Amino acid sequence: PALDKLLFFPDADKKIENVAGAILNDIDFKDYLHCKLEEFGYSRISDYIIDEPKIGIRISHITHASEIGKLYRIYMKRLENKSGTMTSIIVDFEGLNLAENTFIKLGGEGKAAYCRKYNKSINIAPPKFEQNEKMFKVVLSTPAIFKNGWIPGWMDNTRLEGNFNGLKLKLVAAAVGKPVNIGGFDMKKKRPKPMYCAVPAGSVYYFKIVEGDIGEAVARFHQKSVSEVYKRQGFGIAYIGKTEDT
Repeated sequence: PALDKLLFFPDADKKIENVAGAILNDIDFKDYLHCKLEEFGYSRISDYIIDEPKIGIRISHITHASEIGKLYRIYMKRLENKSGTMTSIIVDFEGLNLAENTFIKLGGEGKAAYCRKYNKSINIAPPKFEQNEKMFKVVLSTPAIFKNGWIPGWMDNTRLEGNFNGLKLKLVAAAVGKPVNIGGFDMKKKRPKPMYCAVPAGSVYYFKIVEGDIGEAVARFHQKSVSEVYKRQGFGIAYIGKTEDT
């Protein structure tokens, strides 16, 4: 019964399009957080990063020969800009000392890449809320891993309410995409990492404040990780937005 309350339908005369692998530029994304966009212009990730699956076979550490029945398939990514210009990626990290300009090995195959420090700010300011506002939305810009599937672990599955760092909230609605599998290989422990089903980037949660104020909500959510696993790796980076234009 609780899940029925999360279902809502658009106006019948409005066409809704769900585009997989779409990205917004920073200007349109800010307008979306301010609830000022009715139509979206977007680019496709596939214009810049393409899937490149590869098939291999396991090699025995003893005989150094291939092992029967040990075929595997890995899904790799490759940079490709269809417009013919250079593609750049901005990475925010801590704990590494890199020169201003240097070459590094990137990815599982150790491809050579040129990197330099990017000094411009990439912060996106939250919208301004009225002090008495109780409704807001949370947009995931990176996949988030929750212990209860698509429902955050701090929330009661039946009442859809919970306390998030001292802020009592109720989940009113959610627009959640298909789950994505997050795994990998632990280089330090030399074994596969656990496989998780993550809520995909672009998913949106609509909350109502039960106890607390909107200023606390901005401080708890905006440009913060809400993922319950792999926080330090950048999973679950969220942005707070308005639910109506005021």
